[in-house]
Amino acid sequence: MKIFRNLLLILATVFVFELTFTNEAKAACTTDDDGAIELAQLAGDMCETTPDLYEIVIYKLYLCTSAPTGPTTTTTVDLDSGGCEEVFEIRVALQHLFHKEPQ
Repeated sequence: MKIFRNLLLILATVFVFELTFTNEAKAACTTDDDGAIELAQLAGDMCETTPDLYEIVIYKLYLCTSAPTGPTTTTTVDLDSGGCEEVFEIRVALQHLFHKEPQ
């Protein structure tokens, strides 16, 4: 009986270890000449890649002294509640691009 209990304990430990530390194998994405991911070439439903470029567009910027009240299903963010002050506004978007570092 003691051997059975020890064997069960070892199997349970191995099961928990395997469940916790499993790594999902992700295939690399294949791209066309323009850099777009070819969906027809996907092995399964996903692939892994790092984008060459991130783009951020800024229209307004507020600085707050505390966290403003968050939005709900019926109201927008209350910037006055956080002591927020608008420090930047532009009608034409300010665009900033982040490029991937060459390796």
